[in-house]
Amino acid sequence: MDTLKPCAKRTHIHIRLTRDRKTFKTEALVVYVSPGLGMGIHFDERSVENQLIILDRWLGEAARNP
Repeated sequence: MDTLKPCAKRTHIHIRLTRDRKTFKTEALVVYVSPGLGMGIHFDERSVENQLIILDRWLGEAARNP
């Protein structure tokens, strides 16, 4: 996740992304930090399946339209 102020490693975070009136919400764990660049996150396995469908659709659209 690109951010200038990453959270500390092992921090549990809540993520909410909205695009075109659809919202992706989940919890995640910070697994690594790159100061000044961002952080790597691991999505919580309890993410609702329809939430992952939304994210997958958005990533597919981004890959087709660089």
